[in-house]
Amino acid sequence: MYPNRFIPFAFLCLAPSLYSQAQEVPAKKQELPQNWHLLSPAKSGFYGVSNNEAYQFLDSLNIKPTKITVAVIDADLNVNHEDLKARVWKNPKPGSKGYPNDLNGWNFLGNKDGRNLLKTGTEAFREYKRLRPRFEKVQASSLKTAAEQQEYAYFLKLRKEVKIGAYIKFGAYLQQISDAFVAVDSFVRASKPANEPRTSDILALKIEDPKLSDAYKIVQGSMLKFKEESLWKEALAATVKESEVANERIKSLDDKAVPRDLIGDTYTLKDKYYGNANLYEAEVYHGTFVAGLIGAVRNNGIGIDGIADSVAIMGVRAVPDGDEYDKDVALAIRYAVDNGAKLINMSFGKYISPNSEWVNDAVKYADKKGVLLFHAAGNEGLNVDSVSIYPSGMESATKRAANLIRVGASDASGTAASISNYGATQVDLFAPGINITSTGLNNGYQTANGTSLSTPIVTGVAALIWSYFPKLSAREVRRIILASVTSLKDNVGPVPGKGKRQVSFGQLSVTGGIVNAYQAVKMAQKSSQSKK
Repeated sequence: MYPNRFIPFAFLCLAPSLYSQAQEVPAKKQELPQNWHLLSPAKSGFYGVSNNEAYQFLDSLNIKPTKITVAVIDADLNVNHEDLKARVWKNPKPGSKGYPNDLNGWNFLGNKDGRNLLKTGTEAFREYKRLRPRFEKVQASSLKTAAEQQEYAYFLKLRKEVKIGAYIKFGAYLQQISDAFVAVDSFVRASKPANEPRTSDILALKIEDPKLSDAYKIVQGSMLKFKEESLWKEALAATVKESEVANERIKSLDDKAVPRDLIGDTYTLKDKYYGNANLYEAEVYHGTFVAGLIGAVRNNGIGIDGIADSVAIMGVRAVPDGDEYDKDVALAIRYAVDNGAKLINMSFGKYISPNSEWVNDAVKYADKKGVLLFHAAGNEGLNVDSVSIYPSGMESATKRAANLIRVGASDASGTAASISNYGATQVDLFAPGINITSTGLNNGYQTANGTSLSTPIVTGVAALIWSYFPKLSAREVRRIILASVTSLKDNVGPVPGKGKRQVSFGQLSVTGGIVNAYQAVKMAQKSSQSKK
């Protein structure tokens, strides 16, 4: 998942998905021009996409664009944002394809009562919990078939990844701390303090009772995370709550209920008419941010300028706070295709996908319909040539779908961002993804980092090309985008991640370059002329 927080995986049930992918940047630290990602490297020194030059060239051709529909599969879409509402897709026939009142898109994370699934945990945790009843107390020697042994090995891998054993021990540790805080609080309340005590008052206590002294030592050791002027009752409440939450999660391991129960669907592709039409979610703006980069209204004197000026943004909610479900992603792709989207932005992802074939089949379906998909590479600083990433778009063990473009994040200096995933075969190109400003909460604007942001910039360039040169095929648009990059393949810089190894930029992606809108539209014009 990459949405909401624009960051990579977190722990256990709290995890966002692979790409929720972006880290919000405090405004005071932003020194780059707000629109640096649109600028020309040659003219500004910032490795943007030369968007202004692209429009100057298009204006010289004296041609009018046709509107192109772009689907944003994500966590949300604020259809009333001041800088986006004029670009929101309007369904010409709402409800005609089985999704009631789908005026601007569809939400596969809701139920018919209007409630929405928000938090889902990681796929690793969900899979571990699914297999726990079968394998938690099983001895490997008791498994008879190769299939059982293979699934058991998968279970052990999941168990290790989600660190269940360590988490259970951590839960017991939190309970011990909570008990100590409660015991000390009883002592404090028995003394009937004149004023509400603060943590500094607790640290100044003199406790001689040997039965309480051990508990007091635990409290002293746990007080560093609280300010001295904080009220003791607040520190107590926070500590008790932390333990309760941990215990609830531990108990949930054997609870058959799962977050997805809220939706009320059967987890098969045949059951596809579920969800609701609500695209907005308070305090969530990842999808809105993504949509703004693609098509926020240009030159209107407010907010930001999107890459493309003739787009209709279709919202499709399928990405929760946690790893997305394969079923929702597969049906979201099909919904977008069936409702006329020519481009689909997917700023999310994960590393485990139990039903990846559902998604890959949907990608193939999109390919048959002439639809391009754009996928964020992820923010873990990993080589995804050697680590599986999903949606993979793989048609076979070695062949990736011809309609999928995977995007890494670059910075203003033209180097790969340290957070970005990379891969000489699995990442196609890079695009600006550091200190990027776009549409945010309510009618506001945020600045953030991540491949979640690089991807819609490339999607926007594709929309720009296709809207002005609509006779090009999906394959031609993809070829043009990859062939027209600002090539930096011979530049040497650090490999993303925590290492210090230096490599050429050409080793980090298929093209060794950064998307270039100006070069792309020039190449598109030549290709379009050759068709006449």
